Amino acid sequence: MAIGAAGIAVTAALMAITGDVHSAGFELDLGVLVVALVILGAAAVVEELVFRALVLGGLLRLTGSAVLALVVSSAAFGLLHLVTTADATTLSVLSTTAGGVMYGLAYLRTGRIWLGVGIHFAWNFVQATVLGFTMSGTDDYSGALWHLDGGGDYGPEGTVWSLVGRAVVIALVLVVTRPRDPRPAP
Repeated sequence: MAIGAAGIAVTAALMAITGDVHSAGFELDLGVLVVALVILGAAAVVEELVFRALVLGGLLRLTGSAVLALVVSSAAFGLLHLVTTADATTLSVLSTTAGGVMYGLAYLRTGRIWLGVGIHFAWNFVQATVLGFTMSGTDDYSGALWHLDGGGDYGPEGTVWSLVGRAVVIALVLVVTRPRDPRPAP
């Protein structure tokens, strides 16, 4: 989870340095905290099962190419956020697609969904619940502790800084995991 938290922290720090963040203060909201833990935790598990274990894993079996499977499944992940979020932009879809790459890379490097689940959950939880930003166009789980505003109606993932945060996550995944042959056994 530290990897996902580091990525969104880099994004938020760059937004703050460039003046793209405004604070409305601190306030502990235990209700939002508990609901976010449950909902964002479940969402991370479900999305990783669907997009990494089923889609990425299925494409890998079908094509035999980890790169092709990663690109197609990540693009599908980005496009899902385009069609399900009214405030999506070209940049937010690109960022979410890069998110698909970082979660998919975690899956390919470990053969399991759990590193991706931890990264996914931490990215979303820290972004929305801890820092208070809008997350992928929704404020439903935002502001259990800090109330930050920035990134427009989609949130930080709609900024160029999110691409830097995503690159940090990808680099950390590469550092903490070992390469493995992602192809399924015959």
